[in-house]
Amino acid sequence: MTILTEDRNAGTSWFRTVLSSIAEIANCLSAAKECALAIENRRTPPALALRTLGIDPASLKDVFKRS
Repeated sequence: MTILTEDRNAGTSWFRTVLSSIAEIANCLSAAKECALAIENRRTPPALALRTLGIDPASLKDVFKRS
């Protein structure tokens, strides 16, 4: 009879997935904004924001040195 039992959390798991996806998108947009403002003000973007966007902070420093 355990095969026929109902999963009570099945309805909330998709909701949690949607909420976590929205939070991740907001986090990425915030990091992109932070990096854009830093570049606009001729500063080095924060390493945490760069890592959030998948950019290696050390390689970005090399790019700034060349220009």
